[in-house]
Formats: sequence, C-alpha cells, structure tokens
Amino acid sequence: MNKDMMMGLAILNPVYFLCMMVGASKNIPITLSVLLGIILGPIIYLFSPEWSILLAGVIGGTIAYLVGEHSVS
Repeated sequence: MNKDMMMGLAILNPVYFLCMMVGASKNIPITLSVLLGIILGPIIYLFSPEWSILLAGVIGGTIAYLVGEHSVS
C-alpha cells in the first residue's frame, strides 16, 4: 500500500466519528464536544502533533460532559 492510501485510511477514522457525532447531535453536550474538538485540535497540534486528536477529544469531551452534568443539576 502506498503512502497516500495509508494517509487516507488514517483520516477515515476521525472523519467517521465526526460524522457519527454530528448525526447524533440532538443535545448540547454532544454538539459542544464536537465543536471543542474542532477548535482544540489545531491548537493542541502546535504543541503535540502526535497526540493532538486524542487530547482534543479527551479535553473537549470532558468539558462537554461537565457542562451537561452542570445543566442537569
């Protein structure tokens, strides 16, 4: 498999999860987690290119979860 095909397959996973999250964005925490991940991804990439997608997802998802829990109580 050539390098371009491998890069395309590597991009497929985050794009798939983004489409799944956008399709399920019926409440504020899910929408907020997607938006925070999109915003934080490039910022974290400047500091840690290898871990940017994972860290953006964990940080954005945690913030969205806390906002959702705070709005319920």
